Amino acid sequence: MTPQSIAAFLARHGRAITLKRLAADGALVEFEAEAMACQLTGQAAVQLVGVLGQDEVAFVMEAESLTLALWPAPPRKGDQIVDRGKTRTLSRNAEVRSLGTDIAFYVIKASD
Repeated sequence: MTPQSIAAFLARHGRAITLKRLAADGALVEFEAEAMACQLTGQAAVQLVGVLGQDEVAFVMEAESLTLALWPAPPRKGDQIVDRGKTRTLSRNAEVRSLGTDIAFYVIKASD
């Protein structure tokens, strides 16, 4: 498994979501980037992020697009994702998953 094979998997099975980081005043978008992500459900979600609350969702998000967009990685608590027109806020810092020295993907958890 390589970061490229994960990106290829997400390109086939995932969807594009937008990640936003707001400025300190919360009024302006400081950074914005689009990346491929796959929503985690069932046992996969439990294994990677633990139990999800009723209003929470979890995603595996590829890292390369964020790197190319000069995103100040990793995504952190308070960042926002926009998925299918719905905005959610990350409820914790993203988990960084690496393969060797390369960041392969992020695991993010967000709520309404």
